[in-house]
Amino acid sequence: MNVNTVKRAFDELEHDGVIVSVQGRGSFVAENALASGQLQRRYMEQAEFAVRAARAGGVLREDLIRLVDKVYEKEAT
Repeated sequence: MNVNTVKRAFDELEHDGVIVSVQGRGSFVAENALASGQLQRRYMEQAEFAVRAARAGGVLREDLIRLVDKVYEKEAT
């Protein structure tokens, strides 16, 4: 793997608030990594893309809503 690719990935994770880098010690997962606004916006963009693709492919709205409910119910158990 190219070192520049890894550096870019770490820079992006740090920019998104997922990791914190400490010079001489390394990089660590941030305390509120999942609460990062940048990260949540990215997830919402990905979800929107998936929903638009599903709609274009003929998937019914009701089926998507059922799928979302199913995923959230699984995560709650």
